[in-house]
Amino acid sequence: MAIADGYGNDDFVPVILGTGLGAYTIARSLHMAYGVRSLALGRARLGETAHSAILDVIEVPNFDQPDTVIATLREVAGKFPTRRPILFSTIEMYSTIIAEHHDELARLYTLPCIDAEAQRTLAEKDHFYAACDRAGLVYPTTDVLGPGDVCDQARLDARGLTFPLILKPTNTDIYPRLNFAGRKKVYLISTLDELVSTIARIRAGGYDDGLILQRYLSGNESVMRVANTYSDTDGRLRAICVGQVAVTDRHPQRVGNNNAIVALRDDALTEKIRSFLDAHNYRGFANFDFLLDRDSGDYHVLEANLRLGASSFYTLAGNVNLVRHCVDDMVYGSPRPFEAAEQAGLWMTIPYPVVRRHCAPELRPLVTEAASHRRLHTLWYSKDLSPQRVVSNLRMDARLSRDTLRYAEAELNS
Repeated sequence: MAIADGYGNDDFVPVILGTGLGAYTIARSLHMAYGVRSLALGRARLGETAHSAILDVIEVPNFDQPDTVIATLREVAGKFPTRRPILFSTIEMYSTIIAEHHDELARLYTLPCIDAEAQRTLAEKDHFYAACDRAGLVYPTTDVLGPGDVCDQARLDARGLTFPLILKPTNTDIYPRLNFAGRKKVYLISTLDELVSTIARIRAGGYDDGLILQRYLSGNESVMRVANTYSDTDGRLRAICVGQVAVTDRHPQRVGNNNAIVALRDDALTEKIRSFLDAHNYRGFANFDFLLDRDSGDYHVLEANLRLGASSFYTLAGNVNLVRHCVDDMVYGSPRPFEAAEQAGLWMTIPYPVVRRHCAPELRPLVTEAASHRRLHTLWYSKDLSPQRVVSNLRMDARLSRDTLRYAEAELNS
């Protein structure tokens, strides 16, 4: 494998697993903090990382296979004998591979990533909800279906679940790699017949792990919040940024992704997350999704991913650089003081006029105020705007804007 020079600095070399928006988020965060270029590894070059001056992509055939990933990482580490690479993951598949080979990779890389034990405890959703019970973190009424479990009305009644309800996989490593007709990240189910047929379709598509049935909390983006965090090598929360979701991606294959978030201060949610993570002596990055239960006034946690989220660049709109916290702690041994967003700022992956038009009316004053303080689009970076990249960014903006308009109008007409 031929690898050019010029990555990182005298102290570290950033190596990123993935080539999408999450990879560019990490690379830009590093470049803003240290002025360094990063190396990304993945199956293919994607538009988000194309024609970049701050990030190089190496395409590796079969990079969705654990043996290929590990062999490639061994080879890459050998290219930097005098400097220690630091390894970042952008999707669940890579996080799982790192966790399962943690001891070996820790000899080659600085790893802001969890080991296999923490992966089992917190990443798999059924175990995660048990951990929430122990820590007092509230979540919607939930039932977990094993591969052989039968779901009928009696089971739903016994668990206190009524329609409509949410159906989603417990294993977010395996499931996204499957390809079958009608596959969605999350399903909103209205009837028992629809539930039975959807489960059958998922099983026929090759998914044989657990499925989660969960109470549906209704509402638009105004009830959705997210949080991204970094906890230091001593297991203490060092940085957090809570975000109010402003616009979600409405494309059926991307439901669950966000296109605009307002970074803001939320002390109550921050303390709940701190208690949860510190109780588990957690180290590294994490991101959480929450929904407000209007009946109780509580934010219910839906899931946690043990890595930075693809939309985590919103934290920079709150002036919190989680990646800088990580490098200062793990590379330089100088953890930064605790940091949370102090002033609202707007992050987006679509143009601001589209955000203004399609955010929920009750969020428009918050979005406008946040935009007046700070406005960031992950891909539009003044230090990385070659003519080819400008064209690529414009195309992606146009595609996401078109999808937002198309599916928002479809919802109104349905």
